[in-house]
Parts: sequence; C-alpha cells; structure tokens
Amino acid sequence: MSVEMNPDQRIVVTGMGAVTPLGESVEESWGAVIDGQTGFRNIREDILADYPQLRVHVAATVPDFSLLRDEYFGARLTEKDLRSLHRSAQFGMLAASQALRQAGLLHPDERHEIDPGVVDPDRVGVRMGTGIGGDDELGPTRVKINKGGKSDRVMPTTILRVLPERVATSVSMYFQARGPVNTVIGACATGNLNIGDAARLLKLS
Repeated sequence: MSVEMNPDQRIVVTGMGAVTPLGESVEESWGAVIDGQTGFRNIREDILADYPQLRVHVAATVPDFSLLRDEYFGARLTEKDLRSLHRSAQFGMLAASQALRQAGLLHPDERHEIDPGVVDPDRVGVRMGTGIGGDDELGPTRVKINKGGKSDRVMPTTILRVLPERVATSVSMYFQARGPVNTVIGACATGNLNIGDAARLLKLS
C-alpha cells in the first residue's frame, strides 16, 4: 500500500514548551532573551572536582532543576520515579507537558495524559531528540568503578538514563501518546530535524 504526502496540507503549532538555561518555560526563556540575559554560568565546584583537567569552567546549564517542582508532576511522581529518568528526559517531559496543556490535549481530571475525548492517543506521536542524551552519566560511573570498593556499585537504572531515545519514549509512555515515536539525533540540528520529521509525518496522515 502506497502512502502519499499532501504538500498543501498546513501544519499548525498549537502548543509550546521549553526548558532552557534561561528559564523553565517559553515565557521565562523568551523574556530573558528580550532582556539580554545570558544562559552561561560557572560550572558547579563539585563537578569540577571530578574533572580537574577541564580548562573551561563555564557552561549553559539549567540550574537547580527539579521536575517535582512542577505542580502536575510533583503531585504524581516521587524521587524514586526519577531514578530511571535522566535530566534530559525530565526536560523533555516538562516541555511536552507545557505544550500539551497549552494545546488543550491533556485530560481535564487528575490524569496527566492525553484526553481521548479531544484526540485519539493512537494518532499522537512523539518526535524528540537530544544532542547527547544521558552520556554525562558515563563519566561519574567510570569514576565510581575506578575507585573500587563499595563505591564501584553502578545503579541498575544507569542504562535507562544513558539511552538517548529515553527523551521521546518517556514522554510517550507518561502521557500515553501511542502514535509513532522516534528519536532523531543530529548534533546542534537535532531540534530542526525532529520538527521537520514530525511535519512530514503529519502530512502523511
């Protein structure tokens, strides 16, 4: 069976979300840009202590981030739930939640998932990428192993935190988006590649 793309079909953005070094929402991030703020800051001393060979001591990090501070996730998740979620996946979940709320696609009651009364969850897909994913987990893990003794114990959830596809699959599983799920990785072009891939997928539907 052949599937044809409709090049004339318009794609409309109905919701947006963002977690950036400048803020944990689109409004905060864009407001900081307008005010001329920078997202670069000094790397924490405890991180630098593990990597004394680093010559660069600044980075565009998201400071003091906690998914549990969000009113929706805070009421539904615990610290234990976050053990299998790398920060990159948590960023994706918060941004996706903001976009879904703005688009009016979440269930109105206590369930924090796609509302089948608004859209069929089987037709809600996820295209989210990451430049590195949870790769930064490997460094501390290697340090633990090299130290030996009791400190060489590696968390059993490490592999779940390292895999780059966890950004998209975590969003899909949590919000019950049962459509096509994929992770496209392309360094700094990752975001644009996923937007383009999602747009083409919508044109096929």
